[in-house]
Amino acid sequence: LGLVPPDGAQAGSVSIRPQGMRLHRDPPPTGTPSLPASVSSRVFLGETWDYGVTLPGTDQKLRVAAPPFDVFDVGTGVWVEFDPRQMAVVR
Repeated sequence: LGLVPPDGAQAGSVSIRPQGMRLHRDPPPTGTPSLPASVSSRVFLGETWDYGVTLPGTDQKLRVAAPPFDVFDVGTGVWVEFDPRQMAVVR
């Protein structure tokens, strides 16, 4: 995804669970690992939202889990923030 893994090494791929990401309406603070995206699907699961987001210019889709009060409509532009502590480098 073009992110730097937590150990600072350059990697081809990074794995992260849906709970390791957070959606924002505005860009997170500078230096926070994040990418712009758009909401392509959503399902309310009672205690959480399950969002599908698409990264612009790619066919890359991500699943993001969000608390029930974080409501985003399909088609909304968002920022996906990645928690570096929950990223695993796939070498």
